[in-house]
Formats: sequence, structure tokens, C-alpha cells
Amino acid sequence: MAYGAIFRARLRRSFHRMAETNIPKGPYVYFPLHYEPERTTNPDGGVFHDQLRALAQLRAFVPPNIAICVKEHPSQFNARMIGHQGRTARFYKAITAFSGVKLVSETVSCAKLILNSQAVAAISGTVALEAAILGKRGLVFGGAWFDGCPNVVRFTQALDWEKFCTAALYDSKEIGDWLCHRLEACGLPGCVNPSNEKYFAAHYDDGSLLNCEAAILADAIAAALVTGKPVV
Repeated sequence: MAYGAIFRARLRRSFHRMAETNIPKGPYVYFPLHYEPERTTNPDGGVFHDQLRALAQLRAFVPPNIAICVKEHPSQFNARMIGHQGRTARFYKAITAFSGVKLVSETVSCAKLILNSQAVAAISGTVALEAAILGKRGLVFGGAWFDGCPNVVRFTQALDWEKFCTAALYDSKEIGDWLCHRLEACGLPGCVNPSNEKYFAAHYDDGSLLNCEAAILADAIAAALVTGKPVV
């Protein structure tokens, strides 16, 4: 535990030595890092499970006169988690080695970074969905659950920057309708992990949500076995 705290502190100092505290004045694309280790990059990232690889592809896709702002995930240095095992100082140094790519401090507002950007890119993170709702273009490299959402584009080698930037933008109501349809078609009741259950403690304590989860999940699995289609 003591070693982890020391390593985390050193890693954080390395990050802050390289990070800038101001948002660029010119145009930029926002690329927030994913927490690692976590499934949002591996396996959900597919061939882009390595964030440096995704960043290199993004740099090749975005014109050189447009900067790329990279911000660390807020949970990466959390003392209760193992994020310090998913980073090294060399990782941050590699990011700054890309031309026109800037690390930005944790103190820089994520909302401002989104709203002032040309677009927001992620591997599979919901920040791309947040950007879409706020009227910005989202770009994902991996298998995001919201793939296909209005204002969100899945990266391919055939994607052209100009076409990406001139595609029609949808308003938040259209995105809300898409999300509701997605929830109705694929949603199952439950929590992503046990730590989320505290937000719905009253429904778990009386057993109502547990019983609901079990019955609906059993029906979904039975239907998947019959049809051969995935549960969600």
C-alpha cells in the first residue's frame, strides 16, 4: 500500500510537469484519456485498445493546424483504485512527443474543453456522447454502446476530416429520442457494478429490484438461446 501511494504521487508529479493549465486559443480536438486498466479500452477498444495508437491515428486524421488536447481521467490517480498501475511517466512523455498534442491539467474544466472544441474523440467513453448532446461532433474508435447515436461517428480509415466536419448536426431532442429507443430495445434493469447499488439502496433492501433483475435477465438469456442473438 505504501509503495502504491509513493508510485502514485510520483506519477502525478510527472503528469503535472508536462501538463498545461490553459486551453489553446486556436482550434483543437479534445481527447480525454480512459481510466486504465478497464474494459473501455481492452477489450472494447478492439485494435485501438492502446490509447497511444488511437491518439496516433487521431493525429493523422486531424489536420496539423488543429491541436489535440489530452486530459487525464479523473479516477486515474484515485487512491482507492489501481489506476497508477495503468500509467507510466513515459506514457505521458510519449503523448507530448506527438506534434500539436498537448496534455492539459486536471484543473481545466471538462465542460469548457468540450464546448470550445471542434470535436471530441474517445475510444468508447461516454464523453463523446456528452459532446453529441451538447451539439458537438463525437468520434469513437472502439465499440461504444452508443455507436450509431446522432452526432457520433465511428472511425474508419475511409473517414474524411472535411466530410466529418460538414455533416449535419442533430439537436439534443433527437439524441434523446435515439437513447430512449436504444434503452427500450436493449436495456435491462441493473447496476454496472455493486458500488452503484448504493444509489438505489431502498429498492435493493426490499428485494424488489433484485427480483426484477433476476426475472428479466433469465427471460433475456432464454430468448437469446432460442434466437441465437445476443442478450443486448
